Amino acid sequence: MMLNLILRNKAYILILIATAATAGLITVALGFAYQYTWALIKTAMLKEKELIFIITLLSITLSFTLIQYFSATKSRNSDIHLMLETLHLRAGHLSMRETTVRTLASTTSIMLSGTAGLEGPAIVAGGGIGAAISRLFKVPFQKQRKIYLAGVAAGFSALFKAPFTAILFAIEIPYKRDVEKEAFVEAAVASALSYSVAVVLGGIAPIFYLPSTPSLNLNVIAHSIILGVICGLYSAFFVRVYNLADSLGRRSLVRGGFGLLLLIGGLSLGLIGFINFESIGAGYETVENLASNKSAYTIPLLLTLTILRLFSTTIFLNFGGSGGLLTPTIVEGALIGASYSIAVTQTIEPTYLAVGMAAMLSGTHKIFLAPAAFIAETAGPYAIIPGLLASLCSFFASGSLSLFPSQPSAKVYEEELALERIYGKASKIAPQIISRLKASDVMSDNPITLTEDENVATALKKFEAVPYRVLPIVDSGKRPIGVVRLEELVSASRKSLKLPVLTTYAEKPVAVPLTTPLNEVVTIMLNKNADHIYVVDNKGELIGVIAKIDIARSLIRYYTTY
Repeated sequence: MMLNLILRNKAYILILIATAATAGLITVALGFAYQYTWALIKTAMLKEKELIFIITLLSITLSFTLIQYFSATKSRNSDIHLMLETLHLRAGHLSMRETTVRTLASTTSIMLSGTAGLEGPAIVAGGGIGAAISRLFKVPFQKQRKIYLAGVAAGFSALFKAPFTAILFAIEIPYKRDVEKEAFVEAAVASALSYSVAVVLGGIAPIFYLPSTPSLNLNVIAHSIILGVICGLYSAFFVRVYNLADSLGRRSLVRGGFGLLLLIGGLSLGLIGFINFESIGAGYETVENLASNKSAYTIPLLLTLTILRLFSTTIFLNFGGSGGLLTPTIVEGALIGASYSIAVTQTIEPTYLAVGMAAMLSGTHKIFLAPAAFIAETAGPYAIIPGLLASLCSFFASGSLSLFPSQPSAKVYEEELALERIYGKASKIAPQIISRLKASDVMSDNPITLTEDENVATALKKFEAVPYRVLPIVDSGKRPIGVVRLEELVSASRKSLKLPVLTTYAEKPVAVPLTTPLNEVVTIMLNKNADHIYVVDNKGELIGVIAKIDIARSLIRYYTTY
């Protein structure tokens, strides 16, 4: 049905075609530029190892400077962080200026040994192009998010030569436990068209290639499950280290300014690269070497390389650099898979490389269909089942941890979405002011209540006199003991009108003390899916009520005040 609606709208199809084709062209150009420049830089650093310190410092300095002085949003961290913030906090509105600056900053820093992936600038460019074309042709607001995600899928597809993975990635990455299914058709169209452009201009070979090993048995499945759990636990460790580096980067910036931040980042990366050159850079060659078994890898060497690349990735992206986080996690997964393979088979089996890559991607990015598809498109269909099982195990073994703070657990209703977007943006605009706000600052005083002895008929009469759809129930001490919703009461039969409302239709209320920080109130609302929170004093008496939309409205002022 949706496809038929789209086919009837020729202008919409042309917008998708323009987005996909442009994203494909830009991504192919980024790939060629990276290959040419990185070959020169790599040769120079291997010839004169002291250059590693200069080039790593230059890498993060150029990236940081471009974003800090030329981008409207001073967002540090990976490009997927930016993509999720743009989707959830700005409804897919990414300016052409920010798209250009961020794409240039990320590509340049990766060319100069940055430990990040080209998928970062590819999805920024694709999404930005989609956003720009949407504005140009005045696409309705409801469809702008879809075209933005279509651009993301197009950039991903053209880079990895993996169109099916790109579709799943675009609709899975927005949420930890949900999918943006409304954008499926747009993502599919853009992904296929962008892939076609990339194949015509750059050939059919994927950026990652694993030789086919068509062997699947119970032994492989059992080892894939074990490896998935291992990668899930390591994913949780990866996320914690990444968040720690983010915190250290912010402290360095506050205490010593830009200079200290960049100096620490550049010299740390230089030292890691000087110790082991394979620990810096995007890591595409590392996966190629593991797959072809060209180097004499041992378990100690692989584990050392795994940890060093973890440090170089987290330092690079939190101390000034920018780029994609997906490739670094894939490389980490390949290294863990190789270590496991040597431990159980005495050699590096491509199957376990594929399984490790899928599992790490699932555990850190909170997606599990896209990793299995990615392995199928890079390693062949034999790896689908092991990859899917490992992804599922990793997804749950890593818990609720994710690399991305702007990745909600699931879709939210309109009030939740308004609260999440406005609170997130207000926290960035006026963080010190927002951090000082308490429950008492946003609550409505003297809430209208029901008493514990009132029946359904009495409650319905009270609802007639007020503009609310939710009312709290209090006991004789004015303590909240229940919550009743109008939509529940109107379904009551005539026989139940005399029944006490507390024992028949009431839910348990969510209450917080008067001094609860606003950020805790917001977290409770989103985690417990509570559209109202009740504020109590030190005696437990009800003194106020907070609704999601009330918080959103009270924070709007910070958009223009600061």
